[in-house]
Amino acid sequence: EAVIRAAPDGYTLSITQGAPVSLNPYFYSKLPYEPLRDLAPIANMGVIAASIMVSAAVPVNSMRELIELARAKPESLVWSTWGPGSFSDLYRAWAESTFNVKFLELPFKASSAAMQSVIAGEGHVMLNASGALTSLAKAGKIKVLATIGPSRYRNLPEAPSFAELGYDMDFRGWVGAFAPTGTSRDIIQRLNTEINRVLADAAFGEKFLVPGSVEFKAGTPEEFGRFLKVDRELAGRLTKLAKVKPE
Repeated sequence: EAVIRAAPDGYTLSITQGAPVSLNPYFYSKLPYEPLRDLAPIANMGVIAASIMVSAAVPVNSMRELIELARAKPESLVWSTWGPGSFSDLYRAWAESTFNVKFLELPFKASSAAMQSVIAGEGHVMLNASGALTSLAKAGKIKVLATIGPSRYRNLPEAPSFAELGYDMDFRGWVGAFAPTGTSRDIIQRLNTEINRVLADAAFGEKFLVPGSVEFKAGTPEEFGRFLKVDRELAGRLTKLAKVKPE
């Protein structure tokens, strides 16, 4: 709201994750802003890598085996989430709709608590940021079945990507920079160039992006704008599958 009300002079910007932009319009019946109208996209600063994991005790080693088990034993597998509309919940709904299976949802208040439930075997499956899973997978506490999107996560090279498995769903968290609508093209382009330059620095990426599972790919403001429309549509599709009721 502060950015929307600010002068479009390039000095008041927003750096935010994807939920307030793509998901909030489906979470709240009344919002004091319309993201696609009131915010001028500057740069997509990175997409957050996410993977589907299962407890080490679950007798599956692939997405195919997970679906087969869920189909053979309906509602026997517990899918941990951090509440209705969380990314893990949205992918639970996607999996149920896509493969005609049914999981039991176990909601927590935070992703860390949901992940602990899977490590402990209380929950069986969930989606979480890929970077948070690397050490746990190496220690044998969990198994990573697949990574969302077109490519494998570099620190989980044995887990196939959704694209490799033939799944066309790619809805992930992201971080983006915005200015108030009405900011001049020259200002937007200058900011885009400088942000991309910083993010492309390998040392910066290792220190600030990799720990957050953020994967950066340089792009133009126009490309970011097109991405936002697709992301919004996917958010609508998934929240509908998950039966999210706006507050």
